[in-house]
Amino acid sequence: MYFEVQSSSLNKYLFDSLTNDIYQLEPDFKIPSNATRESLELHVFSRNSLTPIDSQEKVSANAKTLIIELTEQCNLRCSYCVFDDNYENERSHSSKKISIDLAKKSIDDFLTRTSDEAYIIFYGGEPLLEFKIIKELTDYAKNRLDSSVKFSFTTNGMALTADKFDFLIENAFLITVSIDGEKTLHDKNRITINGNPSWDAIMQNLQKLQDYNPDFYKSNIQFNSVIDSVENISFVNEALSNNPLVAGQEIRFSFQLQDTIKQNKEYNEFNSNNYKKLLEVFYSGDFDKNLVEKDRLLNFVKKIAFRSIGEEAQDGKKKCIPFSNRTYVRTNGDLQFCERISDYKRVNSAKDIISYSSNIQDEFYKKKGVFCEKCIAYNFCEMCPASFYYDGEFSENHFDICNNYINEFKNALKLYLDLSEKNINFTEMN
Repeated sequence: MYFEVQSSSLNKYLFDSLTNDIYQLEPDFKIPSNATRESLELHVFSRNSLTPIDSQEKVSANAKTLIIELTEQCNLRCSYCVFDDNYENERSHSSKKISIDLAKKSIDDFLTRTSDEAYIIFYGGEPLLEFKIIKELTDYAKNRLDSSVKFSFTTNGMALTADKFDFLIENAFLITVSIDGEKTLHDKNRITINGNPSWDAIMQNLQKLQDYNPDFYKSNIQFNSVIDSVENISFVNEALSNNPLVAGQEIRFSFQLQDTIKQNKEYNEFNSNNYKKLLEVFYSGDFDKNLVEKDRLLNFVKKIAFRSIGEEAQDGKKKCIPFSNRTYVRTNGDLQFCERISDYKRVNSAKDIISYSSNIQDEFYKKKGVFCEKCIAYNFCEMCPASFYYDGEFSENHFDICNNYINEFKNALKLYLDLSEKNINFTEMN
């Protein structure tokens, strides 16, 4: 649970993945092949969170987010969408939508399990196709929980029209708009039902919202950009940094779902092969024009910079607890622990989710526990079960998924060391 890493200036360090300590090594020091933690005089104690968390209290009294699938219909037909007939284990686009009574019951059940602030996310398909339901459920939830409930949704932006602005602003909706980087890539992949491009219509809607209320736009509009290949990163960075509707907003990047494992591997290899250029970006701090690096690696570097140390090294670690972090209600009322998984083992009643949460954790840890125990990036991994479920079951590709995360961690750790040697102030990096 430790490994050696070398900075660009050839200084050698030992990273202790148990305590998050980093030790600089003498240039001629070599770690013996038979070395132990004791022989290296490293702190010895047992990791305390390799077993499932007792989720009863968190699920029954500290649930955080309710996701309501309003409809399975969408007004786009993206080329890479998994919700079509090519993916038999996923739902397809249909006219199914949730009933008002069922949605209200799901809110009632959820609000009995939450404390402090509650988050309700409206989901689709395209949620804005059911804007009347959004309005009714928003008012209903606010009446039940006063002002402590917050609302959000992800939209393709096609139906983000002016007739909805006042309601969205009044209720402080956090809105994530999905785009594909820039016009050419976007219009190749994200087309309407009739096969028409969608970029111009979306940008027109965003421009109207920005003109209507610049403050709301600045604080409540963020983006998710799908990248179709690592080779397009520079192209996407340039296009988005020069787009006045996107530049300066919060933006997250992802790869196409069915290619995530492959593309993450290529992304890490790309960064390793182009490390000198990557380091120049971090030295310059010019992340306004390097948005992908800001989202992916800068966040990781800062997580390392502000890590907990010693026996408290795991204190900053996040762990996803099914039905506490998220509860996903399907149009027919079935419950799942995340919206990002396929039709994996649903539960039909809210009263069963406590035991079901434990069952999911048991399965997850049984298949990953030994690997996690030796993982050098364990203290930084959120251990998200949904990341490892594909086609209705726990994926046998989980070693590939974990190795991608470990390699990204290694790149981030080397960046952290190089920046530390230059006395970079991490609190000022943004």
